[in-house]
Amino acid sequence: PVLFDLFAMFDILCWFVHFSFASNRLQVFTLTNERTSWNNAKDICNNKSESLVILYDEEDASFANNFVMNKIGTDRAWLGLHRNQNHTPTWSNGESLTFNKLTVNVSDGQQICIAIEDSQWKEFNCSDQKSFMCNHYSLIEHEPKNWCQAEHYCRQNNSNLVSISNQTQNDQVINEGKNKTFWIGLMHDEWEWENEACSTYRKWGYSNNVEKEYCAKQNQYLPPSLLKLGCSNDANVLCTVRIKVINQTLNWEQAFDHCKKYHTRLLQIKDELDQSAVRNWLQDTPNNNDTFWIGLRQSRVFGFWIWSDKPVTDSNWKNVNAPEMPLSHNCGVINMAENVTWSDENCLVKHPFLCEEEFFFMNKSKNN
Repeated sequence: PVLFDLFAMFDILCWFVHFSFASNRLQVFTLTNERTSWNNAKDICNNKSESLVILYDEEDASFANNFVMNKIGTDRAWLGLHRNQNHTPTWSNGESLTFNKLTVNVSDGQQICIAIEDSQWKEFNCSDQKSFMCNHYSLIEHEPKNWCQAEHYCRQNNSNLVSISNQTQNDQVINEGKNKTFWIGLMHDEWEWENEACSTYRKWGYSNNVEKEYCAKQNQYLPPSLLKLGCSNDANVLCTVRIKVINQTLNWEQAFDHCKKYHTRLLQIKDELDQSAVRNWLQDTPNNNDTFWIGLRQSRVFGFWIWSDKPVTDSNWKNVNAPEMPLSHNCGVINMAENVTWSDENCLVKHPFLCEEEFFFMNKSKNN
């Protein structure tokens, strides 16, 4: 039998719950009817302990674009990205950059991260997938990640990407790097996301504005991109949390492992708010009329249904009652064709699946 991971995983960070209950972990994009400046939009969210939208990749950008287009047509909303006029580079653990082997100039909204290659510090796009080194010279070479994902990995293991404060440390980092190309804990970026969220998404659209452009909103033209704009302009207000739709078809165990490795976990639906969020998310995501694995599993010993870290307490079964042994299959799916209800399924059948993703913030706490 498959060993099911019953260890508790971190609860997904709760944010982006605009005009909704703060307890909802999976709230989807919610759009206000008013248009206002970037600072006012930020305050609208912050007054409810929320945040403007943060985009992590092109999938997020595409979903946000479709959502807003379906609701208000060609207009677009503010994003949680703004230019930090007082930006000074620091290491990912918050330490000042006092030892430097490379002069980096960022302009036009660039985001540049530093990696060691051929024993030298070199510039790369932060979205590139590379090996990386955490503190204490721990090289992770078989799980390439972008810079933010690499820093997140180190944080989950009580560390940070490695920082370098003198030539001796630099020599040791290079020596422990085994001639690989790998990230270190240095990013150069004049723009930052709200709440210091770490995202490598940086796809700018063309802007011909002559005013000082210190804030970003969605570009109204396709394909989806970011648009620089003066912060005093008006745009709609949009907040969200994210669910990942994985169209690759895998069996339940493979889907569980995929989500745990590349995101946070196979999706858990813990209450009615979560259920509503998933329904809305799938309805606003194109071409999702399928059956998806979720993180729902039946104990083969006791027969009750569980998520990875707790029993199921709120449910949405297709036939109202939870399937029971010995007639039930032991894994759970969510069915778009059945009004987003749950049903049991043979764990070896292959389906696309839904992951949820823990948010990662660059609150540079020192972990040495």
